[in-house]
Amino acid sequence: MRSSSALLLLALAACTGAPPLPPFTPNEVANAENASAAPHPHGAWVRWRQHLGGQSELPAGTLYAEVLAHQARVAALPENATPTNWTLLGPGNIGGRARSLLIDPGNPSRIWLGSVGGGLWRSTNAGASWTVAPDLPAVLAITCMVQHPSQPDTIWAGTGEGAFFNQPEGTSNSAVMQGAGVFKTVDGGDTWVQVPGTSSAEWLSVARLAIDRTNPQVLLAATVSGIWRSSDGGQTWSRRTTVKTLDLKFDPNDASKLVAGRTDGIAQYSLDGGVTWSNAPAFASTTRVELAYARSAPGVVYAATSTSNQLRVWRSANGGQSYVQQTAGGVVSILSNYSGAIWVDPTNAARLVIGGLDAYRSTNSGANWTRISNWASYPNSAHADQHRFVEHPAFDGSSNNTVYFVNDGGVQRATNVFTVTTSSGWTNLANGLAITQFYGAAMSPVSSVVMGGAQDNGTSRGTTISGLNGWTQPGGGDGGFCAVDPVDPNYFYFQTQHLGLRRSSNGGTSSTGIATGINDPTNNFASFILLDPNDSNRFYAGGAQLWRTNNVKGATPLSWASVKPAVLTCTGLTGPRPDHFEDNPPCNISTFAIARGNSNVMWVGHNSGEVYRTSNALAASPTWTRVDTGSPGLPNRWISRIAIDHVDPNVVTVSLMGFTSPNVWRTTDNGATWAPRAGSGGGALPAVPVCASRSIACCASATTPRPTSASITPRTTERAGARCRVVLPSSASTSSSGRTTAPCSWRRTGEASGPATSSPRARRAWAAAAACSRRRRSLRTRRSSVRTWR
Repeated sequence: MRSSSALLLLALAACTGAPPLPPFTPNEVANAENASAAPHPHGAWVRWRQHLGGQSELPAGTLYAEVLAHQARVAALPENATPTNWTLLGPGNIGGRARSLLIDPGNPSRIWLGSVGGGLWRSTNAGASWTVAPDLPAVLAITCMVQHPSQPDTIWAGTGEGAFFNQPEGTSNSAVMQGAGVFKTVDGGDTWVQVPGTSSAEWLSVARLAIDRTNPQVLLAATVSGIWRSSDGGQTWSRRTTVKTLDLKFDPNDASKLVAGRTDGIAQYSLDGGVTWSNAPAFASTTRVELAYARSAPGVVYAATSTSNQLRVWRSANGGQSYVQQTAGGVVSILSNYSGAIWVDPTNAARLVIGGLDAYRSTNSGANWTRISNWASYPNSAHADQHRFVEHPAFDGSSNNTVYFVNDGGVQRATNVFTVTTSSGWTNLANGLAITQFYGAAMSPVSSVVMGGAQDNGTSRGTTISGLNGWTQPGGGDGGFCAVDPVDPNYFYFQTQHLGLRRSSNGGTSSTGIATGINDPTNNFASFILLDPNDSNRFYAGGAQLWRTNNVKGATPLSWASVKPAVLTCTGLTGPRPDHFEDNPPCNISTFAIARGNSNVMWVGHNSGEVYRTSNALAASPTWTRVDTGSPGLPNRWISRIAIDHVDPNVVTVSLMGFTSPNVWRTTDNGATWAPRAGSGGGALPAVPVCASRSIACCASATTPRPTSASITPRTTERAGARCRVVLPSSASTSSSGRTTAPCSWRRTGEASGPATSSPRARRAWAAAAACSRRRRSLRTRRSSVRTWR
């Protein structure tokens, strides 16, 4: 049977629509990241923590190992396998978190951008358009790159973002995207191989790479485990220091000299090409240290040091062996190790740019500073959270003053870094750059409207026909789950971090806050919300309690009622729960679902793995029964999604987070017992979180009314007894979807008959066997050539 509806998979983006910042003062201390409307990098950590499920940390190499296993499975597909066809909807004009940029000195139109959650992207026209490098797994944050000085197609890329967070996994603000060491290409990025010796736990986060331009066989890497050095082009490595290091630079005038910045307030220097290292005097009350040589003044090095919320600037006249502070106090808002960058004009050592939340310029060696970017004005200014400044290869300080700014919005270009202001002189290079990290998405069942909420990039709205770059941003800050009215798509609902609920009634032209009246002591960073699929006036929001309003379109303030009290004591928990969910307490609500055709039947899941159901959800005080403790019961892992069968509400499927299989479970007796539905052997789902898009969906019976939920909105229905389609995107950035056939054997979508067009490295979807039923779409369109199985 051929599908008659398009399946959509979402990869959305967003920006910041917040009020302007107050005027800059030299000793600015307040960190605007803490304002509710501002994007907050802490959410990236929270997202990572929930993926870990019940584990305190991700086993070393898990992500890349699963990538390799997946590639092996795809390579083993039969010759007649048919690939799934997807069309990227966007957004491509919003951007997303990026940490590295490389410009080819011999051809400045060639640019490579390393994103945190969307892989490596290339441009051949100076950022006017972008294409993704297909061979480097998108689940690996691309944090740094270096290019061979005489072989421009040879590039090394470092992966893994964990070094930029304050503590190791299992404690506050821990690693977000695990890497897999260093990768190398010799064809400009078409194909990549993992560099030998960089696959161990010591290489899970590579913050910087440096290459000796006089002898490109010498490479150095600043990693979570210290500084490593290779003298044979990366074939072998020796560790030279043992403390986490974030920055590493060769002296542009003398390749025997280097400087390095750590996360404990220490700057180091080497006088023998990086073989041995010495400490400069420690910077007081400092964590991260970023460094930059002044190319026009041999021996001059600048350091930008960070406290928990400020940057200070220092100057060295002896190659980094000692420093003198240039500023009397804190200069720029920052969030500790997360963001920070410094750049020195290669033609004039007195001209600097530093960045934390925003970017600042000095023309007198750091004595005075002028703010040159304002995150609240993006895209007419640079985005928030500066990570790297890269000058144009032809920069000369007069006729060419172009500098690229890499941050949580991707990359923006300042054509003249000396005249750019907080509201002018910027060019946003998010042109087809689909790198946004989404928490949730929604789509209208009666129009082409699609939307989603993203980390650091608010809420974006587009249509299936608006094109990759035709998206708008109705909301800023950090986005989250959202919903579209099933009848009138001009009404939609979205949020900023921690239940900052908003409603738009005019398609996003304006919005109104609707959270007043929700008095909850705690809630998840990205809190789950849902329109009742049977009544779009009824709306639910999850914190520690479950909140309901029966007239979400009404005049504000809305009337909210708590219909499920907070679970004050998490029972039956094992493992490092309190630490693991520091910002998302274990007993917060993570997801919920309502039965089609019967709004009294409702299921609720928690971060802790607890699951509850009720058969009188519309009552003033519904009765809730815990159902995850049957024999067998569910694992104590984050509940990511719940799907209630549309024909038999006693049949429920849940998906879980964590890197321990199985992460799909099913009950046929209303929660009395559970059985894993993740398959086995070669037909098993990978041991990764299910699902990154937070959705698991089933097809409806032909007798079931068209669903009106914004989170699951099929175009068509299928007859009762049809096999289930379950949309189960697995680990971060590897979107996947599929459909099911008993007896619970998973396979990639596209494993049916057809021409052999698959690639071992192409993304594939997983199809499972569980008999439930429904259809869901995300923000890629799947063409009708996709087959279904009965």
